[in-house]
Amino acid sequence: MSEAAAQAPHPVGRTGMLWLMVSDAFSFAALFFAFAWSRNYAVGFHDAAEPKVSAGWGAALTGVLVLSSVAMGLATRYAQREKWRLSAWATGVTAFSGALFIAMQLEEYFGLAGILFGLHREGLRLGQSAFANLFYALTAFHGLHVLSCVVLTGVASVGLLRQKFSADTLSVIGLWVQFVDGVWLFIFGAVYF
Repeated sequence: MSEAAAQAPHPVGRTGMLWLMVSDAFSFAALFFAFAWSRNYAVGFHDAAEPKVSAGWGAALTGVLVLSSVAMGLATRYAQREKWRLSAWATGVTAFSGALFIAMQLEEYFGLAGILFGLHREGLRLGQSAFANLFYALTAFHGLHVLSCVVLTGVASVGLLRQKFSADTLSVIGLWVQFVDGVWLFIFGAVYF
């Protein structure tokens, strides 16, 4: 790729990303609607024997994604100033934060590292209640989106070190990261309280 091509703006990429975010917002909205409707109208929405999700753990997950968003903002700013190493470092922090979020979410589900016992082991199982089904659907669907952010920012970090990414391309990836992180705030508010 020539340097001129690497630095050219990508309005099609930005427009495509906005359409992707709009379509995904509808997917998340459908899950939020199902959660809200079930919470208000489903008989036995949350079985009394099921464990409660931890608001503290949800807050920790939120903190990790806030770090991710801040790092992505810095990465974009550094790229605009053509500080490629700093931009690559901040993009790497974003990728690491996303990977940490996924690991923490798996810990919440299964207690793999022994930090938590794991909601599944404690009795929050798919098919047991509307809450369990929607909790896992919302958080796992979001987790897949975080995984896409990890892949994108990991590739971008390497590309920035090789100066194969423009600041504009990175800002398009940043839109996706900010969107996915922002959706979590709604999940946190709806599910963990």
